[in-house]
Amino acid sequence: CERCAPRISAQEELRALDQTITAFTPALHRLPPDQPCTEYYRGHGTLLDHVLVTGLDDQTHHKTLARVLVQGLCAELSCGRVPRAKSLSAYQHLSDHCPIVLELAPAH
Repeated sequence: CERCAPRISAQEELRALDQTITAFTPALHRLPPDQPCTEYYRGHGTLLDHVLVTGLDDQTHHKTLARVLVQGLCAELSCGRVPRAKSLSAYQHLSDHCPIVLELAPAH
């Protein structure tokens, strides 16, 4: 948040979000995506979209019962810079956000 006062980094903003959501009842947890970005802003991949869940309070359960898969341009480019020479129709005509999929495994 460059316009925030005081200015904070993306990591600081995510830590603040995590502290806020764990204070809810029941506590929420942010699931990490499989890619470091979920959208493109000015040609650079950034993490903007999040998946919050309840009932998965242990990190082991997060990894085995639920996964956040980032699809589309973010996955194809591994969140790298959008090449100028490449025609990216989806980026230009659909959305700068990449589809995200929440994959849930049955609890045993």
